[in-house]
Amino acid sequence: MCPAAYISKLERGNFDLTGPKQLTEVDWTNNHHRRAVVASLVEGAYNLEYDRQESRDPQVQSSRWWNFFHFQLKRALVDDKDSSIYGAVYEIKHTYLNHLPKCAPKYVIAFRGTILKLSTAKRDLKLNIKVLTDVLHMDRHRFKPALEAVQQVVQEAGSANIWLAGHSLGSSIAMMVGKSMAQEGKCMEAFLFNPPLLGNVLLKIIGNQYLQDAMRLTETLQGQYDQFNALSSWIPNLFVNRHDPICSEYIGHFRNRNNVEKQFGAGMIGRVAVLQPTLGVLKAAVGMDPQLSTQLLPKAYLTISESSSSCSILEAHGLRQWWYHMSLGPAFADLLRKKSISDPVLMGGP
Repeated sequence: MCPAAYISKLERGNFDLTGPKQLTEVDWTNNHHRRAVVASLVEGAYNLEYDRQESRDPQVQSSRWWNFFHFQLKRALVDDKDSSIYGAVYEIKHTYLNHLPKCAPKYVIAFRGTILKLSTAKRDLKLNIKVLTDVLHMDRHRFKPALEAVQQVVQEAGSANIWLAGHSLGSSIAMMVGKSMAQEGKCMEAFLFNPPLLGNVLLKIIGNQYLQDAMRLTETLQGQYDQFNALSSWIPNLFVNRHDPICSEYIGHFRNRNNVEKQFGAGMIGRVAVLQPTLGVLKAAVGMDPQLSTQLLPKAYLTISESSSSCSILEAHGLRQWWYHMSLGPAFADLLRKKSISDPVLMGGP
């Protein structure tokens, strides 16, 4: 059985049918609990947009995705280009404000991924192209307002106990926001589900040795090393499925780093060279100045889903897998967790 099994329209958004309802007591020190809760909050952001499209009251059903875990919706984030809801700012309920449970967040800011519906597909697909071409950070209608929304929450409440989260396209937005905040000296906890990384996959398809060599040798400017090094104190949580071609390259990226460092020298050269995306490679190949990849991460806590290879790409890339075992009975859920989802491992250390 695939953890991210197909969800019908009837099931979509129904917490009581598909949500982690077994998680009645959250242990915020438990990595699997944290993952399931945060994935549920991202699902809430998806369902806010579905509610908008289908003219539903979010309090009827979608609010279960955050109310169940004692959060309240403080603000929905709206794209001024297509009026879609692309994210949500959640605040833990006031009963906890003066004595937060150990390791619990005060705020979670969550970003949804692509929705292939008529009113959102065009805009979302354009943003995916910006991710692929490494220019998402230049987007004025979603990324920059997302960053401003996070900065506003940080200004009001401080950066401690504020978490970022996103799935797919939303994880790219959360990653860029997290990097921007880290460069300001504010390292925020981040949960990135199925973050896209396609550059090295495309290089394998191209199969051009000159481009592969360029990938490893383009980043030579000290200023770019400094930019990369400035992020080393920010360690986000990455959640990838081994059979998801959209994000699984992160596994190879981190595990192959040692080999690259041995071949090209330890430290910054190896770390930067191992993740130069296709666009940067092509720029280098024609003599243009390649920029540091926005998808590059010095370090991360990596959690891998080992779901069956018989899963479709959509299932392997789905959000549901990250809480699925907690929507089942406790005994089966524990067995499934041990078989399918790893504990987080620090990658890119020390």
